[in-house]
Amino acid sequence: MSAESGILNRDGIEDLRVPMDEAKYQRIKSAFERNGCKIESSDEYDKYLDWRGADAATLDAKTIVFRSGSPPTASELFEELIHAAQHRRGIVSTDNVLQLEMAAKEKLISYQRNYDIPDMENEQTIMHLEGLRQFLFTKGR
Repeated sequence: MSAESGILNRDGIEDLRVPMDEAKYQRIKSAFERNGCKIESSDEYDKYLDWRGADAATLDAKTIVFRSGSPPTASELFEELIHAAQHRRGIVSTDNVLQLEMAAKEKLISYQRNYDIPDMENEQTIMHLEGLRQFLFTKGR
């Protein structure tokens, strides 16, 4: 896989995907795993992510999965770490998934510089957040 590859996201909009620095990813992954958690990738998880229409998923407070083949983007990694923290706080339910998704995206946007998220990824996050807000608005929530 090349360092930059276009992917169609769930909205059918092409996103440019730039994996984060491998050494930085490994440091963050090691720190997460020292706390009894795990970050995994495999062909089986790729099938699961295909089924979900996602590039990453947080399964519970201690398990995050990414597509195999390259490190995640900075946005993917930090968003899933935020979701794992939401699980640890016990606030995840089937009733609030979209609100938690929006909260994670808002945090990514707020901490863009701290997380070293490229401007292009931040712009995509802003677009995705606006899409979620529009969706909830049309549903009257």
